[in-house]
Amino acid sequence: MTVSRALISAEEARFYSRAGYLVKPNVLTAEELASLRQAVDEASATRYDVAHDGTGRDARYDAVFHQKVNLWQVHPGIRRHTFTPRIAEMARVLMGVRAVRLWHDQLLVKQPGQPTPTPFHQDLTYWPMEQDLAMTAWTALDDVDESNSCMQYIPGSHQWGVYDAVDFMSPQGVAEVAKGHEADCVAVSAPVPAGSVIFHHSLTFHGATANVTDRPRRAMIIHYQADGVTFNGRAHIVSDVAGLTKGEPIAGHGLWPILAEAA
Repeated sequence: MTVSRALISAEEARFYSRAGYLVKPNVLTAEELASLRQAVDEASATRYDVAHDGTGRDARYDAVFHQKVNLWQVHPGIRRHTFTPRIAEMARVLMGVRAVRLWHDQLLVKQPGQPTPTPFHQDLTYWPMEQDLAMTAWTALDDVDESNSCMQYIPGSHQWGVYDAVDFMSPQGVAEVAKGHEADCVAVSAPVPAGSVIFHHSLTFHGATANVTDRPRRAMIIHYQADGVTFNGRAHIVSDVAGLTKGEPIAGHGLWPILAEAA
Protein backbone atom coordinates (compact mmCIF):
# COMPACT_ATOMS: atom_id res chain seq x y z
CA MET A 1 0.00 0.00 0.00
CA THR A 2 1.36 3.42 -0.97
CA VAL A 3 0.76 6.19 1.56
CA SER A 4 1.19 9.87 0.81
CA ARG A 5 4.20 11.78 2.10
CA ALA A 6 1.69 14.49 3.06
CA LEU A 7 1.23 12.56 6.31
CA ILE A 8 4.40 14.34 7.44
CA SER A 9 4.76 18.03 6.61
CA ALA A 10 8.08 19.64 5.73
CA GLU A 11 7.91 21.60 8.98
CA GLU A 12 7.38 18.41 10.99
CA ALA A 13 10.27 16.70 9.23
CA ARG A 14 12.55 19.67 10.03
CA PHE A 15 11.47 19.61 13.69
CA TYR A 16 12.17 15.88 13.96
CA SER A 17 15.58 16.31 12.35
CA ARG A 18 16.45 19.05 14.83
CA ALA A 19 14.83 17.71 18.03
CA GLY A 20 14.95 13.94 17.53
CA TYR A 21 11.25 13.47 18.27
CA LEU A 22 7.87 14.52 16.91
CA VAL A 23 4.43 14.61 18.52
CA LYS A 24 1.54 13.73 16.18
CA PRO A 25 -1.78 14.28 17.99
CA ASN A 26 -4.85 12.15 17.29
CA VAL A 27 -3.36 9.82 14.68
CA LEU A 28 -5.79 6.99 15.45
CA THR A 29 -9.46 7.26 14.60
CA ALA A 30 -11.99 6.70 17.38
CA GLU A 31 -12.68 3.23 15.98
CA GLU A 32 -8.97 2.35 15.77
CA LEU A 33 -8.41 3.56 19.32
CA ALA A 34 -11.32 1.54 20.70
CA SER A 35 -10.12 -1.58 18.86
CA LEU A 36 -6.54 -1.17 20.07
CA ARG A 37 -7.65 -0.58 23.65
CA GLN A 38 -9.64 -3.81 23.58
CA ALA A 39 -6.69 -5.72 22.12
CA VAL A 40 -4.27 -4.29 24.67
CA ASP A 41 -6.57 -5.09 27.58
CA GLU A 42 -6.93 -8.66 26.32
CA ALA A 43 -3.18 -9.01 25.89
CA SER A 44 -2.52 -7.48 29.32
CA ALA A 45 -4.80 -10.05 30.93
CA THR A 46 -3.09 -12.95 29.13
CA ARG A 47 0.06 -14.69 30.34
CA TYR A 48 2.39 -15.39 27.42
CA ASP A 49 5.67 -17.27 27.16
CA VAL A 50 8.95 -15.60 28.10
CA ALA A 51 9.61 -14.53 24.48
CA HIS A 52 6.53 -12.29 24.60
CA ASP A 53 5.91 -11.49 28.25
CA GLY A 54 8.26 -9.85 30.72
CA THR A 55 5.77 -9.19 33.50
CA GLY A 56 5.96 -10.92 36.85
CA ARG A 57 9.58 -11.98 36.42
CA ASP A 58 11.31 -9.15 38.32
CA ALA A 59 9.38 -7.05 40.82
CA ARG A 60 11.89 -4.20 40.52
CA TYR A 61 11.38 -4.00 36.76
CA ASP A 62 7.60 -4.29 37.16
CA ALA A 63 7.79 -1.21 39.39
CA VAL A 64 8.95 0.77 36.34
CA PHE A 65 6.42 -0.75 33.90
CA HIS A 66 4.82 -4.00 32.81
CA GLN A 67 6.18 -5.06 29.43
CA LYS A 68 5.21 -7.47 26.64
CA VAL A 69 6.84 -7.70 23.20
CA ASN A 70 6.09 -8.99 19.71
CA LEU A 71 2.40 -9.29 20.49
CA TRP A 72 1.71 -9.07 16.75
CA GLN A 73 2.69 -12.74 16.68
CA VAL A 74 0.05 -13.80 19.21
CA HIS A 75 -2.84 -11.32 19.03
CA PRO A 76 -4.59 -10.29 15.78
CA GLY A 77 -5.77 -6.95 17.19
CA ILE A 78 -2.22 -5.95 18.09
CA ARG A 79 -1.04 -7.16 14.69
CA ARG A 80 -3.49 -4.80 12.95
CA HIS A 81 -1.98 -1.85 14.82
CA THR A 82 1.64 -2.94 14.37
CA PHE A 83 1.10 -3.30 10.61
CA THR A 84 -0.74 0.04 10.19
CA PRO A 85 0.61 1.39 6.87
CA ARG A 86 0.25 5.11 7.55
CA ILE A 87 2.19 4.99 10.86
CA ALA A 88 4.95 3.00 9.18
CA GLU A 89 5.01 5.50 6.31
CA MET A 90 5.31 8.40 8.74
CA ALA A 91 8.28 6.63 10.28
CA ARG A 92 9.85 6.01 6.89
CA VAL A 93 9.55 9.65 5.84
CA LEU A 94 10.94 10.94 9.12
CA MET A 95 13.87 8.53 8.87
CA GLY A 96 14.49 9.53 5.27
CA VAL A 97 14.98 5.96 4.06
CA ARG A 98 13.66 3.88 1.17
CA ALA A 99 11.98 1.23 3.31
CA VAL A 100 11.36 0.42 6.97
CA ARG A 101 11.09 -2.97 8.59
CA LEU A 102 9.51 -3.90 11.87
CA TRP A 103 12.01 -4.33 14.68
CA HIS A 104 9.42 -5.30 17.29
CA ASP A 105 6.29 -4.07 19.00
CA GLN A 106 6.06 -3.48 22.73
CA LEU A 107 3.26 -2.98 25.23
CA LEU A 108 4.23 -0.85 28.22
CA VAL A 109 1.78 -0.32 31.07
CA LYS A 110 2.50 1.97 34.00
CA GLN A 111 0.45 0.58 36.83
CA PRO A 112 -1.74 2.86 39.02
CA GLY A 113 0.07 4.58 41.85
CA GLN A 114 3.43 3.56 40.44
CA PRO A 115 5.91 6.06 41.87
CA THR A 116 8.91 4.94 39.80
CA PRO A 117 9.64 7.05 36.72
CA THR A 118 11.16 5.55 33.59
CA PRO A 119 14.80 6.75 33.57
CA PHE A 120 16.19 8.67 30.63
CA HIS A 121 17.89 6.37 28.15
CA GLN A 122 18.66 5.79 24.48
CA ASP A 123 16.92 2.84 22.82
CA LEU A 124 19.84 1.94 20.58
CA THR A 125 22.07 1.01 23.50
CA TYR A 126 19.79 -1.97 24.16
CA TRP A 127 19.36 -3.02 20.53
CA PRO A 128 21.78 -5.25 18.58
CA MET A 129 22.21 -2.90 15.62
CA GLU A 130 25.37 -1.66 13.93
CA GLN A 131 23.63 1.48 12.63
CA ASP A 132 21.39 4.06 14.33
CA LEU A 133 18.75 3.93 11.58
CA ALA A 134 15.91 2.98 13.89
CA MET A 135 13.05 4.76 15.58
CA THR A 136 10.04 4.34 17.83
CA ALA A 137 6.35 5.18 17.37
CA TRP A 138 4.81 5.49 20.87
CA THR A 139 0.99 5.40 20.82
CA ALA A 140 -0.99 6.66 23.82
CA LEU A 141 -4.07 4.61 24.67
CA ASP A 142 -5.01 7.00 27.48
CA ASP A 143 -4.89 10.77 27.83
CA VAL A 144 -1.40 11.30 29.22
CA ASP A 145 0.12 14.12 31.26
CA GLU A 146 2.80 14.42 33.93
CA SER A 147 0.55 12.86 36.58
CA ASN A 148 0.20 9.53 34.77
CA SER A 149 3.57 9.07 33.10
CA CYS A 150 3.83 11.19 29.98
CA MET A 151 6.91 10.92 27.80
CA GLN A 152 9.80 13.33 28.25
CA TYR A 153 12.57 14.11 25.76
CA ILE A 154 15.95 15.82 25.67
CA PRO A 155 15.74 17.78 22.39
CA GLY A 156 18.69 17.34 20.07
CA SER A 157 20.24 14.50 22.08
CA HIS A 158 20.09 12.15 19.08
CA GLN A 159 23.06 14.11 17.73
CA TRP A 160 25.31 13.37 20.72
CA GLY A 161 26.35 9.85 19.80
CA VAL A 162 25.89 6.57 21.66
CA TYR A 163 26.19 6.43 25.45
CA ASP A 164 26.23 3.53 27.88
CA ALA A 165 23.01 1.68 28.63
CA VAL A 166 21.16 2.80 31.74
CA ASP A 167 20.40 0.29 34.48
CA PHE A 168 16.64 0.63 35.01
CA MET A 169 17.00 -0.89 38.49
CA SER A 170 19.48 1.72 39.76
CA PRO A 171 19.46 4.50 37.16
CA GLN A 172 21.70 7.53 36.95
CA GLY A 173 20.36 10.94 36.03
CA VAL A 174 20.58 11.84 32.37
CA ALA A 175 23.24 14.50 33.04
CA GLU A 176 25.40 11.82 34.68
CA VAL A 177 25.09 9.59 31.60
CA ALA A 178 25.40 12.15 28.79
CA LYS A 179 28.92 13.31 29.61
CA GLY A 180 29.88 16.49 27.78
CA HIS A 181 26.26 17.61 27.41
CA GLU A 182 25.28 18.16 31.03
CA ALA A 183 24.09 21.71 30.40
CA ASP A 184 21.89 20.54 27.52
CA CYS A 185 19.99 17.92 29.54
CA VAL A 186 16.78 19.92 29.83
CA ALA A 187 13.73 17.67 29.58
CA VAL A 188 10.60 18.60 27.63
CA SER A 189 7.37 16.85 28.61
CA ALA A 190 5.02 15.61 25.88
CA PRO A 191 1.44 15.35 27.23
CA VAL A 192 -0.91 13.98 24.55
CA PRO A 193 -4.53 12.88 24.14
CA ALA A 194 -5.30 9.20 23.63
CA GLY A 195 -4.77 8.10 20.04
CA SER A 196 -1.73 10.30 19.53
CA VAL A 197 1.64 8.99 18.34
CA ILE A 198 5.06 10.28 19.33
CA PHE A 199 8.01 9.36 17.11
CA HIS A 200 11.55 9.43 18.43
CA HIS A 201 15.01 8.61 17.10
CA SER A 202 16.84 5.58 18.49
CA LEU A 203 19.48 7.87 20.04
CA THR A 204 17.13 10.46 21.56
CA PHE A 205 17.30 10.45 25.35
CA HIS A 206 13.78 9.90 26.66
CA GLY A 207 12.03 8.84 29.82
CA ALA A 208 8.62 9.08 31.46
CA THR A 209 7.23 10.48 34.67
CA ALA A 210 5.75 8.30 37.41
CA ASN A 211 2.07 7.34 37.35
CA VAL A 212 0.62 8.71 40.59
CA THR A 213 -3.01 8.34 39.50
CA ASP A 214 -5.42 5.50 40.24
CA ARG A 215 -5.53 4.43 36.57
CA PRO A 216 -3.09 2.42 34.44
CA ARG A 217 -1.29 4.28 31.68
CA ARG A 218 -1.26 2.11 28.56
CA ALA A 219 1.08 2.66 25.63
CA MET A 220 1.49 0.52 22.51
CA ILE A 221 4.81 0.93 20.78
CA ILE A 222 6.15 0.03 17.35
CA HIS A 223 9.91 0.00 16.86
CA TYR A 224 11.07 0.38 13.26
CA GLN A 225 14.43 -0.17 11.58
CA ALA A 226 15.60 0.89 8.15
CA ASP A 227 15.89 -1.90 5.61
CA GLY A 228 19.56 -2.89 5.55
CA VAL A 229 20.38 -2.39 9.24
CA THR A 230 22.83 -5.09 10.33
CA PHE A 231 23.31 -7.19 13.45
CA ASN A 232 26.15 -6.26 15.82
CA GLY A 233 26.42 -9.63 17.54
CA ARG A 234 24.88 -8.70 20.90
CA ALA A 235 22.23 -10.84 22.56
CA HIS A 236 18.64 -9.61 22.44
CA ILE A 237 15.41 -11.47 23.18
CA VAL A 238 13.92 -10.46 19.80
CA SER A 239 16.84 -11.53 17.60
CA ASP A 240 18.30 -14.45 19.56
CA VAL A 241 15.80 -16.88 18.03
CA ALA A 242 17.03 -16.09 14.50
CA GLY A 243 20.66 -17.10 15.08
CA LEU A 244 22.02 -14.09 13.17
CA THR A 245 25.73 -13.67 12.59
CA LYS A 246 27.53 -10.36 13.11
CA GLY A 247 27.13 -8.10 10.09
CA GLU A 248 24.06 -9.95 8.78
CA PRO A 249 20.99 -7.82 7.92
CA ILE A 250 18.26 -7.92 10.55
CA ALA A 251 15.70 -9.28 8.11
CA GLY A 252 13.85 -12.44 7.19
CA HIS A 253 13.14 -15.36 9.54
CA GLY A 254 9.49 -14.31 9.55
CA LEU A 255 10.33 -11.67 12.17
CA TRP A 256 11.07 -8.35 10.48
CA PRO A 257 8.77 -7.65 7.52
CA ILE A 258 8.92 -4.45 5.49
CA LEU A 259 6.03 -2.24 6.64
CA ALA A 260 6.51 0.79 4.38
CA GLU A 261 8.45 1.33 1.16
CA ALA A 262 8.85 4.22 -1.26
CA ALA A 263 6.89 3.87 -4.46
